[in-house]
Amino acid sequence: MEYLEESKEFCDAFVELSTDALLVADVEANIVSVSARAVKIFGYDNPEEMVGRSGFEYFVPEDRERAGANFQRRFLSEKIGYVDYTFVRKDGSRFWGQMDMAPYDDPDGHIKGVIGVVKDVTELKTTYDELVDTAERLEATLGALPDLMFEVDEQGRIFDYRAPRDELLYQSPERFVGRRVTEVIPSDAADVIMEAIGEATRTGKSSGSIYSLEMPGGVYWFELSLSTKGGRDKEDGHLIAIVRDVTDRKLYEQALAESDRTLRDNPHP
Repeated sequence: MEYLEESKEFCDAFVELSTDALLVADVEANIVSVSARAVKIFGYDNPEEMVGRSGFEYFVPEDRERAGANFQRRFLSEKIGYVDYTFVRKDGSRFWGQMDMAPYDDPDGHIKGVIGVVKDVTELKTTYDELVDTAERLEATLGALPDLMFEVDEQGRIFDYRAPRDELLYQSPERFVGRRVTEVIPSDAADVIMEAIGEATRTGKSSGSIYSLEMPGGVYWFELSLSTKGGRDKEDGHLIAIVRDVTDRKLYEQALAESDRTLRDNPHP
């Protein structure tokens, strides 16, 4: 008897120390006991306000049918694990939670009801939703950019890329990802890029470097800007390279320079 009393005291202490809500329901899903944490999470003043009510009242109406089906599945000893639901507080406000249930038996071995554990994951879900929203907006922003983007290290090894148009790539991705710039493009262009990488590694950024590549569609000119990824003290030493196609600008500049030379060579009509 002393052992049983000590075990009960231990269980009671464990329940009250838990950061999750614990609810005990009978076979009809009526609440017979709740923890202090459950009272707080669901916004009630005392356990008596929750006991005797149907457990399904604490779910939003649109989740009750699913909760009932899962309630019955637990009586068949089918393990479910934590399930996402939206719950209702006393004042009618809602919160996101995760619930797991386990049946418990009476002394004769018959199922007497279930014990449910509810985790309030509102803050976690809100943070997750914000991260997803930020990621989606970033993806949309990157998708709208006309520039090439590469992730490289201090040795010019290419780890990742993003290209709005495949024709702007000098090589196919399988031929340059994982390799160094000096291994995949001509030395003149590679020298310009490696010099810019060196500057960005020393100072945190580099911009304005120009190089050209002989592509299937003709000569393309590119302007390179680099920045260290996550700041100069980033341990992996990776950099983000933005490569802009400035071929039209370069051709215009060349045409303008040629026109100026023509005027200088022929000052009179």
